[in-house]
Amino acid sequence: MQPIATMKHLRPSFLALLVALLAAVACMTASAAKETPAPGSAVSPAPVLELAAGNFTSAVNDGTTMVFFYAPWCPHCKRAAPALRNFARKTKAIQKKHGFKVAMINCEANEATCDAHNIDGFPTYLVFQRGRMLFEYEGDTDSDSLATFAKEAAEYNFVFTERGDGAAHDASQVNDGFFGHEDL
Repeated sequence: MQPIATMKHLRPSFLALLVALLAAVACMTASAAKETPAPGSAVSPAPVLELAAGNFTSAVNDGTTMVFFYAPWCPHCKRAAPALRNFARKTKAIQKKHGFKVAMINCEANEATCDAHNIDGFPTYLVFQRGRMLFEYEGDTDSDSLATFAKEAAEYNFVFTERGDGAAHDASQVNDGFFGHEDL
């Protein structure tokens, strides 16, 4: 009878140990799922870069970047964000080949950065190349239209022509020599 009495005392300890073990395994599994994938792994990073004041300049200084300026309370931004993410997924090959990036910045949290770029309405799409703001994209903002813009720009290696006033053409002027060719 003595062993049975000992078993009663072990049950709460055993259950506590089992619960602790299961919690540790769950934490290890969750932590492994959050780890950043190694370069070249099958899992790729998020296609839309989340920008803030601290990384904005470095992000737009390299290659060509389309930045989506938004406010979290803006209903138009809320509707546009899924299309932006879908556009980024559709253009991953273009992004990799041409160094093209798709990014977004929350203007409520990064007011000074947005003010510096004269953002006065939401959403706003600006295209930067090597640190210079080229133009405001004013075309349609569904994912297919954005992808068409990126594909056409990629055909000309993201070389944009300037209008007579020194500003680069925007997507609505593709047929007017936007990508450096009058016969597009």
